[in-house]
Amino acid sequence: MSITFTPSPHVADAYAFINGIEIVSMPTNLYYTTAGDPVLHDVDKDVNSPLPKETALELMYRINVFANDIEPYKDSGMFGSWLRDVDYLTDARPSSLLRNGTIQLQYNNHTRYAAPDVLYRTARSMGPDTTVNAGYNMTWEFPVHSTFTYFVRLHFCQFIPIIWQNDLIFQIYIANQTAELSADIISWADGNGVPIYKDYEVMMHARGIEEVQNLSIALHPSPLTSHFSNAMLNGVEIFKLSKSDNLSGPNPGVYQDSPISNTPPSATSTKPKHSRRGIVTIIGAAVSGFVVVSFLFFLIFWRRVQKLKYWVSGDGASKLSPLVSSSTKVNRDPEVISTF
Repeated sequence: MSITFTPSPHVADAYAFINGIEIVSMPTNLYYTTAGDPVLHDVDKDVNSPLPKETALELMYRINVFANDIEPYKDSGMFGSWLRDVDYLTDARPSSLLRNGTIQLQYNNHTRYAAPDVLYRTARSMGPDTTVNAGYNMTWEFPVHSTFTYFVRLHFCQFIPIIWQNDLIFQIYIANQTAELSADIISWADGNGVPIYKDYEVMMHARGIEEVQNLSIALHPSPLTSHFSNAMLNGVEIFKLSKSDNLSGPNPGVYQDSPISNTPPSATSTKPKHSRRGIVTIIGAAVSGFVVVSFLFFLIFWRRVQKLKYWVSGDGASKLSPLVSSSTKVNRDPEVISTF
């Protein structure tokens, strides 16, 4: 295997550099499928398809659906970092964090290296109130580039002893499309304490001129649930799939609202334009200052005229009376009340 870095021939004085290289062997079928097995569910077309090795993957998000991060040395041998989900959780009213540190996990050949033990021992559920759960979707949103197809892997492991097959069934929506109408994770795994994951493919179609949009994952209790009106999730992985051998998104922009890149700065911006903008700003500030000073002088002049009329009319002596002092105090009270 050779890795080559070549300076761009289109940029003067360009150069290439690298700080370090890591090569990690990947377990067979961890992400790609063998012999064209159709295990990747296309939520757009509602069909299953394979993920061939010719498709390049770019990791966008690796999320531990719990309150803490998972550092690389705690991963399952793949040295991956798993971020906590709270920065992407948009609707959880209220949710519950679950943990079972004593259950003996039962891995199969597909899930042994998929995620670390701690991820499958923790989860987030919708909460204990079935009435509240019926009225909302537990939702996460992840900014991604438009016009690309994304590989979404959802990790599950049911570790609550009192819940059995057909007790916990829920619906899964990805990018506002139905991925599963009746997800029974215990039936999928064939038992409690058995890690399982499900893979989905979703196309983020262009939406106007938006270069970045949110890929949502939402869970909702299924009406087929017999006992528990709830839903739970342990982990999420999102990969961008190559499009015509290309994974590049838009150039980084001037805005920092999204962890992905945003609208690039205008190429037509020039120095004279900035100079004109600065001159306009200075002139505007000067005019505004002149207006403010003129208004203050007018106000001072008007108050002096009113005060002169007040003393000329012979009522100036009442200025020192208790009645006027009380009136002054009353006038201050509304100012205090208005600040609360």
